[in-house]
Amino acid sequence: MAHDPKTKAAACADLLAGMTIREVSTKHKVGIGTLGEWSTDLKTEQKTEQSRTKPNSGISVSEASRQNQFDTLLRSFLIGTLEMLNTWVEILQDPAFVKDKPSAANELGATVLDRADRLVSLIRPPGPDDGSG
Repeated sequence: MAHDPKTKAAACADLLAGMTIREVSTKHKVGIGTLGEWSTDLKTEQKTEQSRTKPNSGISVSEASRQNQFDTLLRSFLIGTLEMLNTWVEILQDPAFVKDKPSAANELGATVLDRADRLVSLIRPPGPDDGSG
């Protein structure tokens, strides 16, 4: 089964961020076998790129390529998160839906907020008032 590129990008971003295959499977509704293949592909790409370096520079090709890959996945993840947020807002504008299915609206909202919170915590540099310094 072919998966939507946004789903694959978001799932790969979560794998690169350290989530387990089982967690990613549950979150994105992608089979464990498929995620195992994607994870293996990511690891193979990383190993292949680690063996190559740019001449006369201290930055390896694998570092630059991994950063580009991460940037691409991050952009896709952001787009997916924003699309989910827009969908949530549209759904919550329908009073009948909220009244008939409040738990579904709450679950969608919690998912969007969780993704946004995780993203902010990953990209925000630690500050003096966040307890990390």
